[in-house]
This record gives sequence, structure tokens and C-alpha cells, in this order.
Amino acid sequence: MPRLNAHPAEVELLALAIGRDADAPDEARGHVALCPTCARREAALRDLAGAIQLESILQEEIEAAAPYPAPLWAAERSERLARLREGADAALGEAETLLESARDAQADLEGRVRNLAARTGGRLALLYAAQRGAFAAAVPQRALALAEAIEAVADGPEPAAGAGAPAVSSALLHAEARLLASQALLNIGRLHEARAAAVAARTDFATLGDDPFNGALCDYFEASVLCFEGVFGRAERLFKRAARVFADFAQDHWVGRAECMLAQMLVQRGNPARALASFDAGVERLDPERDANAFAALLLNRARSLALLGRFEAAQQGFAQALQVARRHRLDALVFGVRQGLADLEFLRGDYGRALASFGVVAAEAVRLGLEEDMVVTRLGAAECLGRLGRTGEMIDALREIGRLVAVTDLAGNPAWTELAARLDPGDVDVGLVSEVREHLGAARDGFVLPFRAARRA
Repeated sequence: MPRLNAHPAEVELLALAIGRDADAPDEARGHVALCPTCARREAALRDLAGAIQLESILQEEIEAAAPYPAPLWAAERSERLARLREGADAALGEAETLLESARDAQADLEGRVRNLAARTGGRLALLYAAQRGAFAAAVPQRALALAEAIEAVADGPEPAAGAGAPAVSSALLHAEARLLASQALLNIGRLHEARAAAVAARTDFATLGDDPFNGALCDYFEASVLCFEGVFGRAERLFKRAARVFADFAQDHWVGRAECMLAQMLVQRGNPARALASFDAGVERLDPERDANAFAALLLNRARSLALLGRFEAAQQGFAQALQVARRHRLDALVFGVRQGLADLEFLRGDYGRALASFGVVAAEAVRLGLEEDMVVTRLGAAECLGRLGRTGEMIDALREIGRLVAVTDLAGNPAWTELAARLDPGDVDVGLVSEVREHLGAARDGFVLPFRAARRA
């Protein structure tokens, strides 16, 4: 048997397989005739070339053939979906316009809402506007006015539904308006009313069917109020139940919001160290743009926790990040919270002169925003700074002025303030008592009831 040379290259076998003998040397042809391995290689390449040729022929035939017309039902569905999309986009645009005008206290908000409710697609715009929780954080007083205006028209006659405007039921409008009101009332500090609005929303949603996601939203907002009221056990159960449902619906940002509220609850219970891990878990789930309100609140409360732990530099960086997000998204209430946190940070650092100036600025902002209880607490912070600086006479004068503010707020009758007020005339007030009263009224502002003890001395 003759000795075989080296096997031909693949390109030479391919030339033989497709009949291009001129591109294959004579040695290759002779080798294939005597080598079973290369004969199999050539046959495989011939089959592959045939398949490629067949595919090319079929593709040419497909491209040359006239396309089948789409079925009538598919065309109708496509047209219907296009109309719905256009209607939804139009309603979303009207909702944005409404929210922008609602920021102006001089605008005829009730009239604008009535006009929308009377137009095809207008009720959908009202629904979209009510679902903007960030508006409640930015301008809670105006958000409450919007919620009340929507509720006032919810039971009115519905305009005829247009081709691109789905009907919005009265129950759904009521439910979403009440959730908006709950968020606004919570930011204002009217906790009992905020919880009642969340409970009422749950009742409205129940008339629409058993939708677990709607129920989870109500759980979340009711738990948020309970958290500030100090009802921690039930708040934790509702948060966890809501988080499970949010996870079932793959709503990471809602899970993140629930985690952040749980973290804040740990802070309120006096455990900022444990809260940091939960805050960090929330950072991983929330989108800084889509969840701007919750993300800014997360950064704010995380910074407060760091300040309480004495990590002042990290806290200042956290406050700066929260302020940046809050300003970019026009979240006025959270901007106020950051400024208040920065004033507290200066106080915790022991820089009472700077803290005094900061508390003065924050108190003026509380007046502008109509946050009555915050006016009291921030001015108490300024009064305590005066005491720490040894300016006792000015501290007493400031406390007498604060007393006139307390008298017209829900803090009137608070046992801590009652004791301090009783000591003003005799002059038996020291900075230790002011510090304890500030802590007590700060908790009362957030709905907590702290046991009042005898005044501490500086």
C-alpha cells in the first residue's frame, strides 16, 4: 500500500466538495481517493454545502413571495391598543399639568379638577395625579387640597368613555385620593387622620375585588402612620406583610420602601446601629430617580442614625446627598428635614453657636411651610443652644415666646411643657430641663408618648 502524504487542508477539501476542482491540487484529489478519513470529511462538507444552497434558495423564494395579510382581529387589536396608549399618554400629560398648577396656592384647584372630571379621559388624569406620592412629600398641604378636590368629584357623573379613555370608577378615585391624603396628612403631622385615610382607602379598594397589591399599599401607608405613632408591633406586622406581597409582584422599589420604614422604626425604638443595615439594604433596592422621595428620606434618616452614633463626617455626607436628591426633585418637606438634621448635627458636635444660627433658619422655614409643631421643636433647639452658651436670660425670653406657639398646637397640655411653663415665672429653668422637654416634644410631634421624668440638670 502506498504511503499517504499529510491530509489536505479544509479549504482544499471544500473545493473538491463543491466541484471546484481547479482550486484543489491533484495531490489532494489523489489523497482523498486513498484516505477514508478525508473521504468522510469531503462528504460532510458536500452535505453542508448542499444545506447552505437549499437555505439560500428558500430564502429567495420567501422574499419573493407576497406576505400574508394580517388577520382582521389582529389589526383591530393593534389599533385599539394604539388608541389606549395615546389616551393614557394624554391623561398623563394632563396629570403633570395639574400637579404643576396645584403647587400654586392661588390657583383654582377645585375648578381645574371639576373640569377634568367632566371631560373624557379627565378622570384618568385625576387618577394619575392621585398616584404621585412624591407630590405629597414635596408640598403636603397642596397635596391634601388636591386629594380633597378629587374626592369631591369622585361620585359625580362619569363622562362617556372615549375610544382611548378607559372608565375610572368612583371607588377607585376615592381609594387613590385617600391614599394621597394619608401621605400628605402624615407629612403634615396629623397622624390620626392619616391613619383613618389609609383605612378608608382599604375599604374602597375592597369594593373593587380582592387585589393583594392594593391591600399591600394600604398596609404600607397605615403602617407608616403607626410607626410614627409608636405602635411598633402592628406596624412591623403590616410592613412585613406588605413587603411579601410587593416581592410576589417583583416590585423591588416597594420592597425597598418597606425596608427603609422598618429601619426608621428601629431608630425610633432607640437602635440606630441595627437600623444602618436595613437602610443599606434599602439603598440597594430603590432607584434614586424613580423612587426619589423614598430614596431621599432613606438618605436623610440614615444620616440621622450616623449622627446619633457620633459618626459626624459620614452623617454630614449623608445629609448632603439627601439634600441634593430632595432639591432636584423639589421635595420641600424633605429639604426641611435635611436642614433640621444639619442643625441637630451641629448641636451634637457641640458647636452651639452655629447650631443656634441653623435652628433660627429652620424655624423660619417651618413658619413658611406651616409646620406648627416643627416651629416649636426647632425654637426649643435654639433656646437650648442659648442655655448651653450661658445666655440664660435670652433662653428664658425665647421659652416665653415659644409658650405662645405651643398654646395653638397639639402640643398644648403636654406634661413636659406644662412643667417647664410652670417654672418660667419663678425662673427655675435650667438647660437640662430644656433638653428633656425638647426631646419629649420632638417625640410628641412624631406621635410618640415618652414617660416624663423629673428634669435633668446640665
